[in-house]
Amino acid sequence: MQQQQEQNQAIKRRRGPLLFQLFITLGVLAAVLFIFGQTVLAPQAQSGTAPSKLGELKLVESNEGAEAIARVSQLHQLDISLINAYIGSYIGGGHEATAWVGQAENAAAAAELMSDMVDAISAGSPAFSGLKELDITKGYHTHRIFQVDGPGGQHFFYISKLSADKIVWLTVTAGDAMNILEQALNIF
Repeated sequence: MQQQQEQNQAIKRRRGPLLFQLFITLGVLAAVLFIFGQTVLAPQAQSGTAPSKLGELKLVESNEGAEAIARVSQLHQLDISLINAYIGSYIGGGHEATAWVGQAENAAAAAELMSDMVDAISAGSPAFSGLKELDITKGYHTHRIFQVDGPGGQHFFYISKLSADKIVWLTVTAGDAMNILEQALNIF
């Protein structure tokens, strides 16, 4: 009996430091998760705004939210069911570009919108013609991009590789369009 009591007391003496270590470990884990959320997840949560740079180009004008959705819908002359959008105009070093980024309800809705855009241009758009499909390979990933001829520069559109519910339309009005497109693929 006395041996059992001594064992119980020994367990109690060891339990105190173990609980302390557990609380310290949980505290460190909570701090790591908080920092991860602030540095990694928070920038993605703000993805409804135009980034301040596109490669070496600097953001000079932007619209977002309801105003951007209205501008995108006006271009399409119909309601295209976006839940968010932003537009960013970039200038620098003799280069100019505008990115129109629309967020659909989900990846399937974005794919349907992309298909509708391709079909409309293929059927004979008054503003755009010469639809071409480009496949740009980066590492192991091949990205499908459409290019069209139209007013105001070279036009490209694609589903974002960063978020499959987003469609990007990039207009390059001056500069090396393919270089700017490659930069855009990394941030939009």
